Amino acid sequence: MTSSVPWADRLSTGTETTQDDVVRWYQDTRRGKAYVPTMIWGTLQTEAYATVILGQVVDFLGAPDDVPAGVAKRMQRQRVLYDGEHHYDVVLGEQALYTNVGGADRSGAVRRDLNRGDRCSGY
Repeated sequence: MTSSVPWADRLSTGTETTQDDVVRWYQDTRRGKAYVPTMIWGTLQTEAYATVILGQVVDFLGAPDDVPAGVAKRMQRQRVLYDGEHHYDVVLGEQALYTNVGGADRSGAVRRDLNRGDRCSGY
């Protein structure tokens, strides 16, 4: 998803609307690629990890705080990983595995899921 709209403007109504747009984009995109060098790709994030990330965005940009609604939408977009109709090639930078987001418990949970392949189909 690319756009020339500044993030502060895009999130002026909160995170839910933006995440809803992303859900639609993922549903419409059958094949995709992503390179995420410093954090876990949003579609692979756990609920706790996403809560921290979206909370930081809201705080930084001064956006309306609807983090729980935004996180729910972010979790909804994970459905495309399991429906058999979508394929995404995702490369995480090594730093993404070491970036501490919300403490060792949250970051560790995401790494454990990735190691088990819980968030990937076909592997």
